[in-house]
Amino acid sequence: MIAALLLASPAHGGAWTRELGSFYVKGGADLYQAQRFRAPGAPDESEGGYLGQQYSLYAEGGVSPLHPVQLAVSAPLTIGTHRTEIIDAFGPLPVRATTLRGGDLRATIQTALLDRAPVSAAVEIKIPLYANGSVGDSVPNYKELFPKPGDGQIDLTLWLSAGAAVLPDLFVEGGIGYLHRTEVFIGWQTDITFADGARFGGKAGYRVLEPWLMIVGLDGQLAFTQTGPDGLEDLYTRQFITLSTSALIDLAEGLSLEPRIAQDLFARNASQGLGVGLGLSVRR
Repeated sequence: MIAALLLASPAHGGAWTRELGSFYVKGGADLYQAQRFRAPGAPDESEGGYLGQQYSLYAEGGVSPLHPVQLAVSAPLTIGTHRTEIIDAFGPLPVRATTLRGGDLRATIQTALLDRAPVSAAVEIKIPLYANGSVGDSVPNYKELFPKPGDGQIDLTLWLSAGAAVLPDLFVEGGIGYLHRTEVFIGWQTDITFADGARFGGKAGYRVLEPWLMIVGLDGQLAFTQTGPDGLEDLYTRQFITLSTSALIDLAEGLSLEPRIAQDLFARNASQGLGVGLGLSVRR
């Protein structure tokens, strides 16, 4: 059972590319409660429930003195808990299976495309920090009950983003990406395949008070096809659209508190739920 956490925005810097010496670093904690639990591979909503935790570090910074180029890295620790019932000789028995693993490392290189406007291109790679083949090995009879931290394979995404400062206290940005999903699995032998698709994201931020910047965002991932290589319905490629609202609250110069709440508006081959998070960031 794959129960990947859709907790935090992808490690993608957005339209503005940082110059050399500029950086942003954030540590965060997120919780995700599935309102409709859907185990990939199952054609319908699954029984039981899922609660996810994620503790992550994200950093981005400018690395070129000649032209704006930035590197970004996101590294999470995930804890997933699956609650369900099993049937034995004495009847239904409630069980709880918990997996603690590193999540998906995401690394991005981004460059500015224009000198006078925030337009950028980026390439992101996703590399699992876990081996799905070993999840649940400690309880082999119930191995499949333990949630896997993610899909367990390498992905590549090409991003194009643009933004604008509409007013002194208002900004908007958006990006669209081509997601290439490989079958290069880390520590897992499986015949699962995934469909390529589109990723997209948009944000609008407004400074309502001097220390408060409020941000509304929409992120999503959609597949180009709904069928697998065998012509049957694809039951594994995750798709979702998530609406979020967050804030950047300045505590001191360059130091901010960042609360966040997000709701899945649409999910296919994945659970649909509510996420909340809190982060602390420094920037220059």
